[in-house]
Amino acid sequence: MTYGKPNQVAYVVGREIGAADGVFLVKMPDGVPQALLGTAAIIWLAAIDGVDPIADLVAATGESAEVVGPVVAEFLDSLVKTGLLEVHDD
Repeated sequence: MTYGKPNQVAYVVGREIGAADGVFLVKMPDGVPQALLGTAAIIWLAAIDGVDPIADLVAATGESAEVVGPVVAEFLDSLVKTGLLEVHDD
C-alpha cells in the first residue's frame, strides 16, 4: 500500500522556512492548521514521498519494525481518516 498527499492539503516543512522542525499542514480552503512534529513529521513525509514509513522511522530512530510497525500503521490510518493522507492503489 502506498500513500499520497490529497490535492486539497497544503503543507510546508518547517526547516525549509526557518521554523520549528516539523510539517505544518492544512486542508484547503478552510481547514484548521495542524502541526506534525518529531516522528509524526517523519512518518507523514515518508508516506507522501512514496517511502515505506515504517522503514523510514526504523532508520531514523533505531527502533525495531516490530515495535514501531503497529503504531505507525495506526497513525497512518488516522491521517487517512482525517483527510491529511490518501491511500493509492498500486
